[in-house]
Amino acid sequence: MSSPPPQQRRGGTGCLLPVLVALGAAAVVIVVAVIVRGGGDDGAAPDEPIPAVLEDPDAVVVQLEGELGVLALTYSPDRGDAVISGSDLAAPDGDEVYAVWRTEAGGAPELVTSFRPDGRGTVTQLVEDATPAGQATYTITAEAPAPGATPTGSVVASG
Repeated sequence: MSSPPPQQRRGGTGCLLPVLVALGAAAVVIVVAVIVRGGGDDGAAPDEPIPAVLEDPDAVVVQLEGELGVLALTYSPDRGDAVISGSDLAAPDGDEVYAVWRTEAGGAPELVTSFRPDGRGTVTQLVEDATPAGQATYTITAEAPAPGATPTGSVVASG
């Protein structure tokens, strides 16, 4: 009596390879999505300094006034930063910028930032490591595009 022919085995490693490749591809898509989304946290936006300063309940607001108009310097004691904001501002001449200088008691003016109002005459500019209002005077001058170490333009606002 002869034995039956051996049966071929179906579904071996040949079928498993496409499944493993598909699972690997799915894992890569998930990892990339987590990275793009922000590292797998709860999806909240990263801490943004300008809204954090403006929404600080302990913030102190000082007006900077002059021919430029009225701007507000909002200082956040919690962050140690400030935001300069204003509207209806005229653009500086040509390629000039408005330079913001901080002068602490007995000190020389120090450049802290510069800006150009947007097309609507609005500015919202972060000033990092700001000095609290009352401990410094802030002055805005019109300067060349890369302001130097000391102000050379005329004062257009201060406070």
